Formats: sequence, structure tokens, C-alpha cells
Amino acid sequence: MSELAGVESVNVTIDSRTVDIAFDESALAMDAIVEAIEGQGYQIAGS
Repeated sequence: MSELAGVESVNVTIDSRTVDIAFDESALAMDAIVEAIEGQGYQIAGS
């Protein structure tokens, strides 16, 4: 995730199977983040 322009920080919590991503909304769309995560073979809850 950190290779995406606009991502400021990424925090992964293995126990709860969650990822918190801080990003600059003017530089990066949420759709691009979802695409990058799903492109790595992970699923987004609720999608």
C-alpha cells in the first residue's frame, strides 16, 4: 500500500484482521485503494 502515491500510513492488525490506511483524498481515490488490496488477493468486508 505504501507504494501508492497519497498513502500516508498503513497499520495492519493481524488479530482483528483489519487495516487502517491514512491517505490524502486529493491525491488518491478510495477505489484505487480497494483495487490495490483486492489485487493482492484480499477481500474488503462489505464489498
